[in-house]
Amino acid sequence: MCIRDRLGTGLAISVLQVGAGLAPTITSFAAVILPIAAGAVVFDTVVSTRIQLDTREDMRGRVLAAVGIVSSLSGMAGAPAVGWLCDAIGPRGALLLGGAVTTAAALAGAVAIARVQGRKLPVPHSAAHAAHAAHAAHAAHAEPPAPSAHAAPSAPGAAAR
Repeated sequence: MCIRDRLGTGLAISVLQVGAGLAPTITSFAAVILPIAAGAVVFDTVVSTRIQLDTREDMRGRVLAAVGIVSSLSGMAGAPAVGWLCDAIGPRGALLLGGAVTTAAALAGAVAIARVQGRKLPVPHSAAHAAHAAHAAHAAHAEPPAPSAHAAPSAPGAAAR
């Protein structure tokens, strides 16, 4: 499973969590929470597998120990934090907030990885069209750039070429 698949899985789980927060009945909540649980198990298994396969042999134990410690500490700190959040904004609000934060994190991860790899993320046609139209409108009203003081002088007759 490549990084894109892991980000996609994380994004899907996050969006499902928002769906769980919006679920109007206990039956619809149960229908959404089951894929979340299954996705979390698959995600954790894939992450552990990728760590074992992608880490140098001499560092594998250290990396697995660090991941185990982070996982344990997140459970120790996360459980009381989620309890407090449920008390403060209610269970539905906590699900919505958690889903929104993890969705934003998955999208930010996708953008960061795309930049590192020198790729552009696919943009829906309507958003791409709107961005292009906005850029064209701005360019039509913008003044041409002033020549730089450091620009090399052009050769005689260069403009005629």
